[in-house]
Amino acid sequence: MLFDTHTNLMWYPEHLSDEFVEFAWEAKRAKMKLSPDVYFAGSDSPQSNAFDSRPEQLLAATADADKVIVFGIKAPFCGINADQELIAGFVKEHSHRFIGWCSVDPNDADCVDQLEHYVSNLGLRGLKCSPIYQNWDPQDPKHLPLFRKAESLGIPVNIHQGTSFVRPGPLKYANPI
Repeated sequence: MLFDTHTNLMWYPEHLSDEFVEFAWEAKRAKMKLSPDVYFAGSDSPQSNAFDSRPEQLLAATADADKVIVFGIKAPFCGINADQELIAGFVKEHSHRFIGWCSVDPNDADCVDQLEHYVSNLGLRGLKCSPIYQNWDPQDPKHLPLFRKAESLGIPVNIHQGTSFVRPGPLKYANPI
């Protein structure tokens, strides 16, 4: 069984800001100059960026996978705002292969309520967070209610950490925005 655990459903300009796409394009070009095995399958336009994943693209890219986890991150800090209801709708249409996870911004005062809604009402089955894209410290106790809610809902949590091309993305947490 082939199981893809990391796919996205989001695209420019609906879910990705101009600034995010510009930074992504610059990083990709720099990587292509440094590494001969890195290539870009799109055009030479930042608007045709490697982060676009529309429904038809995702279906084609995952055609050989038996099961696929799909999400789209909510990270307004760096210019990403994926539509969680769109993801839930896509998963309902393709429930035989796709498992939807949600994303909330841990800095949002109502992130716990958002998580409850996405899981209980939309049927999403996991939580994706990313400290570097969302500008939050996973060790800060103020985020414990979010993770307690995920635990009470019985869902897994993916904390996606690492360096990033996104200029405002902190490598070390400072102060919340």
